[in-house]
Amino acid sequence: MDSYLIQTNSRSISVRIVRKKMKTVRLRVNRDGGVVLSAPRGVTERWIRQYLDSKSGWIQTQLQKINTVTPAIPPVIQSGAAVRILGRTYAVEVLPAVQKAVTLTDTRLLIQSPRPGDQEFLARQLEGWWRGQAMALYTDSMHRYFPLIQSRGVKMPLLRIRKMKTLWGSCSIHRGAINLNYYLYKLPPACIDYIVLHELAHFLYRYHDGDFYGFIARYMPDWKERNTLLKGESPC
Repeated sequence: MDSYLIQTNSRSISVRIVRKKMKTVRLRVNRDGGVVLSAPRGVTERWIRQYLDSKSGWIQTQLQKINTVTPAIPPVIQSGAAVRILGRTYAVEVLPAVQKAVTLTDTRLLIQSPRPGDQEFLARQLEGWWRGQAMALYTDSMHRYFPLIQSRGVKMPLLRIRKMKTLWGSCSIHRGAINLNYYLYKLPPACIDYIVLHELAHFLYRYHDGDFYGFIARYMPDWKERNTLLKGESPC
């Protein structure tokens, strides 16, 4: 079974089924509206159908959120478009200028550009600014939470920013690296701090078990509230 069609009162929703070597089922709704269920190879088709039918309400809710939530970066960069940065929505204003610059004010994201009508140029300009701002903020968060694991003999991990479709963050313990999602910068700082602490904790605890979440709760008592905010957002 490569796909399954969920019938609702208002529409039919196609779910792509991906079988792989994994221990638990993962259901996700992508930013483009695609619904994907990743499941262990041994799970039966009957179980998958029953599981997806039970999740039909949740899937519809997530699809509705995608249609109403402002994207992190607008598909067309132009004056009047909206951009989300650190949990707030700003209006984009594109201005012609000799030198390129990007400035964030209380209400607007000003993009001064020598090529204000060139979408590819504007996209590269905005991405360069976004990556720089995100790296500075992610690095600050890493330095604030790293001492919690440094005392256990862990070296400062290498920080990398990547565009990821399904994860806010990931880590490679044997390489000593943490990857944080490019789009994480659209969320409130409290959510960013939670992801940073979450990935750092994996250098001490490999699995999401009681010890792992006990460590998180010790230094971030409101982690569940922060995690709830993340569940309402798309990682891309």
